[in-house]
Amino acid sequence: MKYELVKRKISDLKPDPNQPRKSFKEEDIELLAQTYRSQGIINPIEIDINDIIITGEMRWRASKIAELKEIDCKLIKEINNTSRFLRQCIENFHHINLTEKEEREAIERLHILLPDLTQKDLGKKLGRSQKYISEILRLPQIEKELGSKTLGILGKRSTVAISESSKNIVEKRKIVKKAIEEKMTQPKVLELIKVVKKLPNDIKEEILKTKTEITIEEAKEIAEIPKLEMRKEAIKFVKKQKQEQELTREYVMKVAKEEIPMPKTYIDIDERVINQFLEVKKKVFIKMHIRNVESYNEHTQTKLKRIMKQILEYLQQQLKIEGEIINV
Repeated sequence: MKYELVKRKISDLKPDPNQPRKSFKEEDIELLAQTYRSQGIINPIEIDINDIIITGEMRWRASKIAELKEIDCKLIKEINNTSRFLRQCIENFHHINLTEKEEREAIERLHILLPDLTQKDLGKKLGRSQKYISEILRLPQIEKELGSKTLGILGKRSTVAISESSKNIVEKRKIVKKAIEEKMTQPKVLELIKVVKKLPNDIKEEILKTKTEITIEEAKEIAEIPKLEMRKEAIKFVKKQKQEQELTREYVMKVAKEEIPMPKTYIDIDERVINQFLEVKKKVFIKMHIRNVESYNEHTQTKLKRIMKQILEYLQQQLKIEGEIINV
């Protein structure tokens, strides 16, 4: 492509409203302007015969902030709309990160403008993999399949992964619903997809319920049970256990806050625990009586006395009893 180096006043140049980049970070422009104040523009921007910028709008914006009056430009006299847009995409894709939305729109537009260009060749021009280009071009169909808001909420990687996870559209929509309602992060979504693929249908159905009481780890463990009926019982047991734990937690908190009186059952439980301790105390007194210990042979006596000492040390530590431990 032939071009001519020319000088243009900053005020004469105009941005291209059709270029792929729509947003610019002010801090990036300011940093570039600081360089231009001391060194000027090293890489000239590209313009057409109407002084409309082809590539280099960010450099032009920074030049205005740096208060440059005139800059060098590459004047390209003959360029069609397709070539112009391709150059703009290459410039932005290689040098400045576009937003996800801007990249997607640019790739979709290039695919229409260059129908004979393969996804592989398009990827090479833009510095992207063929897989990435393919995923972008599939997004409209994925949105139609999983819902138009899914991409915006879960992001491209999670949405594409869900789309590729199964041929069962109902299952994929359940994953989407669960991921959105439970506000899953990308790693959590990918973990859920990985686990769901390996689960038997009954466990899969349970784990894909929103707000289910079965965690992913529990689902994996239950899935190892070979018989269907036993898996069902295991799910019931886990749910019941969690419900009881939650009820107990709420109940204890209400008692602690004196919102409800201490129930008689709690008193009965306390008495039972005290009796159990007394029983242990009685057995310890009998078994650890020194005359009882000395009735055994010397080897056994040594071991029993060591055990007695360990018990005494433990009790002193737990009860914070002061004093020296008796040498036995």
